[in-house]
Amino acid sequence: VTGVQTCALPISAQFIVIYTIIIYGDLKMTNEFIAQFNDAGKSSYETFQQFNVINVETMQKLAALQFSLTNLNAECTVAQAKLLTSGTAPQELFAAESALANAYGEKLMQITSETTDLLTQSRDQIVTFAEKTFAEANTVNTAEVKQPRKTATKKAAKKTAKKTVKKAA
Repeated sequence: VTGVQTCALPISAQFIVIYTIIIYGDLKMTNEFIAQFNDAGKSSYETFQQFNVINVETMQKLAALQFSLTNLNAECTVAQAKLLTSGTAPQELFAAESALANAYGEKLMQITSETTDLLTQSRDQIVTFAEKTFAEANTVNTAEVKQPRKTATKKAAKKTAKKTVKKAA
């Protein structure tokens, strides 16, 4: 592997370069392979970044809804404590507790509905994102399959010709 400077590459990339040169014997093909490997890495990183944005936004909104739920629980506890210390008659206390439970239940259902809507929206974003990503990956892979490598074909033809010449001799 003379003339190849692999010092600037990570160990794994150096191994890939050396292995590819040994197998294919072509530095140009090795450089193409490394370029494709780098492009795939960049594409994966960008994909994970976009996926992370969806997850972070969802988590922030969920945290806000949980905070609203905690506030609602605190408000309900304070209202219930005021009712119990008001010194009203038992019938009035039960009626006030029932009204408080109804109001609390409505607010709780609203927060639960918002949470469900948020999770559904997040799921839909992830599904749309995944479908788009897979469609783009299939388009790229299909284009690569349709364009065979000229270098690999030439090398295979040369190896076959050499073997034929050696067998004939």
